Amino acid sequence: MSKIYAIRNDGFGYQSLDLTLLDIARYAPEDIDPDAVMDFSRTNSRLAEWWQTPDTRFVCNEGVNDKGIPDISAWIGASLVLSPKAHRYLSDTLKSYGELLPVTVGNDTFFIFNCTQLGEEDLSMSEYETQGEIPIQLLNLAFRNSAQTLPVFKSRYESCLTVFCNERFMHAVEDFNLTGVVFDENLVPQY
Repeated sequence: MSKIYAIRNDGFGYQSLDLTLLDIARYAPEDIDPDAVMDFSRTNSRLAEWWQTPDTRFVCNEGVNDKGIPDISAWIGASLVLSPKAHRYLSDTLKSYGELLPVTVGNDTFFIFNCTQLGEEDLSMSEYETQGEIPIQLLNLAFRNSAQTLPVFKSRYESCLTVFCNERFMHAVEDFNLTGVVFDENLVPQY
């Protein structure tokens, strides 16, 4: 049986994409619901139809040793930022599971991968801590076997905050020596 992993940033040493949802929202047509932009991952909104390639940069995180620009990094919601190298190696796999949205950084084109594929959760093994009927904190998250066939996906149960992947995708990232992310067997982040 194949494992499922949460794709997380490899600490704070790598630089971060200096692009916010407000930067993106200014390009959205007036007839687009603002929630479809500001909460694009949770609402599973597609952005490619109106996307305009923004110019941006990477910035260092204060107080840490700068490791440079990563090949892959987790971005807002269930999305990833891909360097030109990561895009070259992974785009054929990723394009069927979301959108690849270009951003210009200096003379290079990076891509935001907006994951639109949902994995099917195993609700008998997934659990929230609740207060009354209000979910407070995710305690456990598990997926049905069907999720193991997906290279990347996200979870509505987890509010679409993380890109998850199967072992094959993890091995591809490792085999191509792509930097910036780690693969966490604990699907619920530990704070």
